[in-house]
Amino acid sequence: GTAQASPASPSSPEAGEAGPEASSPAPSPAATTSSDSQEPSPATVPLPAAQLAELRRALNHALDSGSVITLPWADADLSALAHLGQGEAISSALTRSLQATSTWDGAMTTTVLATGALDTTTLAQLPQSVTTVVAQSGDLPVSEDLTYTPSGWAISEGRTVLVPDADLTAAIDGEMSVAADETDQPVTTDNELDTRQLIRANSAILTRQAPNRHRDLVVTVSRQTAAQTDPSELAARLGALLDPSWTTGQGLDALVAAAQAEQERDQVARAELPSTQTSATELTQDELDASRQTASYLASLASVLSSPSSVLGLSTEVESWASATSWRADPQGRSAYIDQARQTGTAMTERITVVPSSTINVISSSADLPLRIQSSLDQDVTVRIHLKPGSTRLQASKDVTVTVPAHGQASATVPIKAVGSGDVDVHITVLAADGTPVSTAITLHTRVRADWESLGTTAVAAVLVVMLLAGIVRTVRRGRRSGADGQALKAPAAGTCPSPSEAS
Repeated sequence: GTAQASPASPSSPEAGEAGPEASSPAPSPAATTSSDSQEPSPATVPLPAAQLAELRRALNHALDSGSVITLPWADADLSALAHLGQGEAISSALTRSLQATSTWDGAMTTTVLATGALDTTTLAQLPQSVTTVVAQSGDLPVSEDLTYTPSGWAISEGRTVLVPDADLTAAIDGEMSVAADETDQPVTTDNELDTRQLIRANSAILTRQAPNRHRDLVVTVSRQTAAQTDPSELAARLGALLDPSWTTGQGLDALVAAAQAEQERDQVARAELPSTQTSATELTQDELDASRQTASYLASLASVLSSPSSVLGLSTEVESWASATSWRADPQGRSAYIDQARQTGTAMTERITVVPSSTINVISSSADLPLRIQSSLDQDVTVRIHLKPGSTRLQASKDVTVTVPAHGQASATVPIKAVGSGDVDVHITVLAADGTPVSTAITLHTRVRADWESLGTTAVAAVLVVMLLAGIVRTVRRGRRSGADGQALKAPAAGTCPSPSEAS
């Protein structure tokens, strides 16, 4: 018999999203180190055409050569999400990945990689569509006394669990699986030759343990090794495992099929999985809440833009990217990414402003308040203008929606009602449709004299009445004088004219 090694290597953080990125070229957030001076950027960074074409060729070659496990969307940290009770988020990530890779032939969508130490909480949160889980090295240790290493699979919670061999997996990473001192840190090999010799030696020892017993062994390549090792060196390491006459490589799908076919046989006794095993560097509830709040905030900002992706990039996907497994290597980078994603939105709001105005006099009980909104963005924005007077002397009737052109201004008039008199400060806020502020609020000073218009109208009316009465009185008086004069002239004509003697 031969010991069959079945490499099932997780993709590196950089290459983990090669599939979805083929249709939407934008890298997932990669873990940074403490020496990195640049913070992770949430903006879209398109891949060069040549690099994208090379990724596609590599993916097609992998699909043709062996089994490919599709990672959940944005390489979601399934273990961390399970520990936070986010079953819906896990299902969503797997569904989105399935939709993005639906045209791939040979991609395995029912198998997931455990992103942390496997526990029953993680298995319970996985959807029923997941039938196989690739555990971490060291999970499900054998609990019975054996003189050989058994096949690397087990049945737990109704699912097939592939258990990597600790010695071979460590050897592929260039490490000894047994600690040499009390620090419990593995000893690394000095060079590639030593690494390959270590791999051959471990595989030979495993075969020698039970040379007549067929066993299926699982070997995984860590993310760090896959990302940091030269591809030719990594290929040589795998060759050192698969080339010897005592080992035979097989695809992951064949291993899963063999494991499922042997489920009815007596299984090797293994330790029970713990309920929950968390890591100090995995996603926390506070970080998840912060990413969701940021995602909601950015989605509101995106609603006012005519082309959100050109301004916000992938920032609206902050919850997905913040949940990426690669952040386990850089938890501080995860927090910095969430903060920077929100800063991207804040920077956008600074480019939409209300043009300041001098003090406005309001002398009528109802009027339209004139305002100007300015935008330095390279696309049209549609916003809602909201007024909040500092006194009940002035009341805003309703909000007004206005579209501001790219690199331009737009005028708007907001209906207001004035009650009484006094100076009133009006706070002006530019909002998205859901009420999220998309600009810095300003204060406009107004002088409210709501009774001036009525007083002025009364005064004018009084003047007109007085003038009318004066005109009527004058007309009457003139009429009376004219009547008296007529009577005086008409009296002599009533009798005969006196003679000169009578007159004398």
